[in-house]
Parts: sequence; C-alpha cells; structure tokens
Amino acid sequence: MSPRTPASSSTPRVCMITGPTSGLGQAIALALAKQRLQLVLVGRSREKLADIAARCVALGAPEPVCLVADMAVQADVRRAAAEFLATGLPLHVLLHNAGIVNQHRRITVDDIEETFAVHYVSSFLLTLLLVEKLVDSKPAMIIHTASDIYPRGKLDLDDVRAARGFNPLGAYAKSKLALVNMTRMLAERLAPHGVSVHAYNPGMNYTNLGLSNNPGFVRPVADFFWSRIASPVEDGIGVPVALATGPDLAASTGKLYMRGELAEMTA
Repeated sequence: MSPRTPASSSTPRVCMITGPTSGLGQAIALALAKQRLQLVLVGRSREKLADIAARCVALGAPEPVCLVADMAVQADVRRAAAEFLATGLPLHVLLHNAGIVNQHRRITVDDIEETFAVHYVSSFLLTLLLVEKLVDSKPAMIIHTASDIYPRGKLDLDDVRAARGFNPLGAYAKSKLALVNMTRMLAERLAPHGVSVHAYNPGMNYTNLGLSNNPGFVRPVADFFWSRIASPVEDGIGVPVALATGPDLAASTGKLYMRGELAEMTA
C-alpha cells in the first residue's frame, strides 16, 4: 500500500499516535509529517516527544500536540484524553502503537499485568474516552498494531494479573489476541457512525521493543541477534501510513493486514 495525500490540504487531517518516540511509532510519525498531517503525539518522555515534534516540523508538518502519558497507567490515559479534548481539535485517526515486552511479570498501579495493560486496556480506554470526538470528526479511523502471534494467545479475563502463570510471548500473544477481537467488535459497532477500525501486523522489524525496558546481560545479546534477523523499521509502516492518509477513512472497516497483505481474523 502506498501513502496518499489527504483530500484537503487547507484543513490538515489530525492523527493521534501512541508510542511515537522510537521504532515503528517514530517512523510512522515522520512519514505522516511529510504528508503535512496534524500530529498528536502521546509518550512517556517529554524530552523525546519534543525531539520528535521538532523533526516533524522540520519535515513541514504543523506543530504537533505533545501529551505526556504512561500508557500503563489509566490515570495518565484519562489525563491525556482530557488534555487533547481541551484543544478543540478534531480527531480523524487514532493509531494505537505503544507496545511493550517484559521478561518478567510486572503489575501496574491499576493491578493489571503490564503487557495486557499497555496493549489492550489502555487502547480500549483511550478509544472509549475519544470515541465521541472520532464520531464528530467522521469519517475517522482507529488503527491497532497487531502481531501474527495473536492466534497463539489464550484469553483469561479473570486473571488480568497473569497470576496463574507468565511468560513473555504468552503475555504478548494474549494481549494481541484481545486487540484483534476488539478490532472486530469496534468495527461492527462504529461502522454506522462513520468510524472504521483496522488492525495490522508490521512484521519483524528492528525496534527496541522488549529491549529498552529489560536491562541486564540479556539485552545486548538479544539486540545482537535481533539486529541481524529483523528488517528495517521502515518496512513495517506502509499499511498504517496508507490507511491514515487514504482519501476515505470509512471506505472499509474490520480489516486485518498481515505484513502488508489482507488476512482473515482467525480467532
């Protein structure tokens, strides 16, 4: 899929991206900046947000709105949503990109296993808080970052703390399965309101996912091998960039893209 310029350059399309300061999120933000979209960047580090915002402006984009929030903390998600709504901007694209992989189980302040909290709970909460704005801004779109590992996930909503057993890939697969299921559910419910919902798997791209938050001797070893088998991060952004810049955000809904190709939702 190749990106296209938004229909009207006089009124920039507004796109919110979570996790835009590194990896896929950063590459997507820079690509959309070249298309002159109005970006809303949600991340944990004020300094890193300021840096990526400056790079977006240098590429010709309007000054991005930067919202400091930890997507593992529901209070932060609520505050970021409120701060965005206070700007009065419309919202045409909500791109859930923030991600995490933990070597060991971590529990958030909201008593939820962190992988599940960041990938699924925060995405659902942020969408819920902004859904009226998306509808008011229609046509609009929600994009979820999925993974081809999602069919291996096993959902147990009675154990959101993963107290019955934790392993990194299992937790990751569970959270992505929940995300794909949410894509299907939201697509059905929001279609009548002019909001489409899609999910995509970018493939194996060289990012710091699973590295930056797992210090120790494992990190340099993992980074050594990961850097040699993973593809450049730019290879994974074609689908979200094309979706976010397409001429009709509500032309279709409920699609799952796996490494650039349409796929059936199998779970």
